[in-house]
Amino acid sequence: MEETGILVTIGKRLRARRKYLDMTQAQLSYKVETDPSYIRKVESGKVNISISKLHEITAALDVSLSELLEDV
Repeated sequence: MEETGILVTIGKRLRARRKYLDMTQAQLSYKVETDPSYIRKVESGKVNISISKLHEITAALDVSLSELLEDV
């Protein structure tokens, strides 16, 4: 899978988990101390997210990195 496809897949999974938790992008961005526009870009696969920021986001969403990245 090419990089763009991986980023889109990760973004979709993050969005699904956030919505499952009934959390807004603003609430998530507050938890991980970033701007809501960054969360939008991550969820749409438009930013190459660092592992450390991805770890922060998955922790805020109470999901493990391994679960998020399974079969990517």
